[in-house]
Amino acid sequence: MILFTRVPASVLARATVLARATVLARATVSALALLTLAAALHASTAQAQGIEDQDTEEQAVLNAVNGFFKAMTEKDAELAREVVREDGFMYSVRLDESGDDGGSAFLNSFANFIDGLENGDRRLVETMYKPTVLIRGPIAMVWAAYDFYIDQEFSHCGIDIFTLIKSGGSWKLAGAVYTIEKTECENVKSGF
Repeated sequence: MILFTRVPASVLARATVLARATVLARATVSALALLTLAAALHASTAQAQGIEDQDTEEQAVLNAVNGFFKAMTEKDAELAREVVREDGFMYSVRLDESGDDGGSAFLNSFANFIDGLENGDRRLVETMYKPTVLIRGPIAMVWAAYDFYIDQEFSHCGIDIFTLIKSGGSWKLAGAVYTIEKTECENVKSGF
């Protein structure tokens, strides 16, 4: 005899979030594994693709990422909605002084990020350094060092990895994974 139990909507919602997060994490890890190969191929095939077209698409991808930073700084939920998929997710990984993550990966959705934008009372400024952009058709990835300031005071640095999807002619962030680091920030800014 099989018994069915009604599962509360909150449990189903959490399971859906975790399932999507797992898919995003796996896709990001796969993208990272391809980063080195794609960077080498990019250098050798840029002329064949047409440098001008590639540069235009790379700039469009970077514009979406910079739009995300601008939305965060200006607490502009409408701008955020223009550059992110609300069904996307962000993972932060806090590193301790030894560089160990200590198992502290935290998940947030872009929808929650947008909801919290207008309620924040602190000025948040993120600056990206030495971005690497990889594009294949309607998907892209950006790897970049960054630093982060809260109310004009240095907070932390790290590495951002953004995945983007082009839909309806515009690039939108689908996912982000980033480290939060307090030490070695000069090395991080150089891209290492």
